[in-house]
Amino acid sequence: MYTGKYLNPSNAAFKKRINSEIYVDKTDLIKFCNNRIETGDCFICSTRPRRFGKSMAIDMLRAYYSKGCNSKELFEGLNVSKYNMEKAAEVKLSKKFTQYMNSFDVIYFDMQSVLTKVSDSNKVIDFLVDRIKKELEKVYPECIYEDYDLASTLLEINTIENKQFVILIDEWDAVFRLDKDNKELQKKYIEFLRSIFKGGEAECFIAFAYITGILPIKKYGGESALNNFKEYTIARPLLMKEYIGFTEDEVKELCDEYDMEFSEMMNWYDGYKFYNFDKRDNTYSHIYSPNSVCNAIENRTYSDYWVSTETYESLKLYISLNFEGLKDDIITMLACGRVKADVGLFTNDLVSFGSKDEVLACLVHLGYLAYDAKTEEVFIPNKEVRTVFERAIKTSNEFSPVMKSLIDSEQLMKYTLAKNADKVAEAVAAAHAQV
Repeated sequence: MYTGKYLNPSNAAFKKRINSEIYVDKTDLIKFCNNRIETGDCFICSTRPRRFGKSMAIDMLRAYYSKGCNSKELFEGLNVSKYNMEKAAEVKLSKKFTQYMNSFDVIYFDMQSVLTKVSDSNKVIDFLVDRIKKELEKVYPECIYEDYDLASTLLEINTIENKQFVILIDEWDAVFRLDKDNKELQKKYIEFLRSIFKGGEAECFIAFAYITGILPIKKYGGESALNNFKEYTIARPLLMKEYIGFTEDEVKELCDEYDMEFSEMMNWYDGYKFYNFDKRDNTYSHIYSPNSVCNAIENRTYSDYWVSTETYESLKLYISLNFEGLKDDIITMLACGRVKADVGLFTNDLVSFGSKDEVLACLVHLGYLAYDAKTEEVFIPNKEVRTVFERAIKTSNEFSPVMKSLIDSEQLMKYTLAKNADKVAEAVAAAHAQV
């Protein structure tokens, strides 16, 4: 059994997660994925803001699928191992659970980590392909040719050995976030992804692909660069909404277990919510940042765990962009209001902004704003994120002194916390009149 860094990784990371003091079982995601293996829906892109469980999901999937480890004991007793054998669909899933566990050659990489290993970012794709091929050569030496790219190599292995791969990519969008002005690298990276994921050959050697990050897949000419992927985003999570962050029920259970006040947890970290289009009952599913909830429980203190200096400095850049109406919208949302936004206009990078709607959509994907898909409105989700906005505006030269004093106003905060909409509206109107 070969265990490598890029090929067939170990289950060590997932083992650490389930051994943590606070662990919330999200293994039902495996059932979701197993239903899509070797089907036309086997390409999945799940994106969400940082600290919403992206890497945890990847750690779990590689522990489950990788041939490089034996994870049977890790998954015993977890949700993915439980089935209602009186239902035919559950019986089928139970068989898949046993069949697929540690049965695939898994290719895994964290793109953000890979970028840190190369001094010249323009050579990062060559570096990555070289490392993966070297590990493949240890398992399939007769299938490796120096002049073959990665896609050709995987096809050769499939042809000769009849093997299919599971490909898992964490921080898939790191190239667009960390080297956002390097168009040459971005183009090369997209071409690399298209070579392994697009076309009939990919259908042969890929059993399942799961990529995750913050930004949705880059658009070119209004179309996704990888249009064979099913995308599940923080704006439209669809069937994957229960696997993004912690659900309200999960947070309630944690509060009961650790004797924490749930109402205060809501005040600080609630606000991200998904309208239940599938239920047609006008209800919403609420989600919480696992990082914030876990830190509050571990420290027994509610605070702004999501924020950092980098966080509000980057926010300041976006909200200071010179688009008509953007600053007014920010002030409205700081006063607990909502504004309409077309999040579909976002081109899924951090430089190609042409309107305030694109900026607002970007802030949704980065987690600074929440989105109500029913009303098509955006808003600041909770006290924690509101703190980021307040810090960003206090240090921004783009916002007028009147706006700054409005935000600093202790009286306005009292109105806001008391949910006195009339008084808040009066204060905001007075500030606009002085600008």
